[in-house]
Amino acid sequence: MIPKSMRDSTGLKPGVDVEFELTDRGVLVLEHRDVRTLGGIFKGSGMAQRLLADRADEPR
Repeated sequence: MIPKSMRDSTGLKPGVDVEFELTDRGVLVLEHRDVRTLGGIFKGSGMAQRLLADRADEPR
C-alpha cells in the first residue's frame, strides 16, 4: 500500500494502476498510463496538421 501522504503529494487516487521499476537506488513507483486514454488529448489544437506540414517540408 502506498502511504496516503505520498498519494496526496503525487495525485495518485485510490484504484489507480501503478508500475514498479527496479533501479540501483531502490524501487520506483510510476502511475500506469494507458496510451489509449491519451487519445484525443490534442484534439482541435491543430498540432497534427502542423506536424504533417513540417514533415512535408523536410528534404527527402
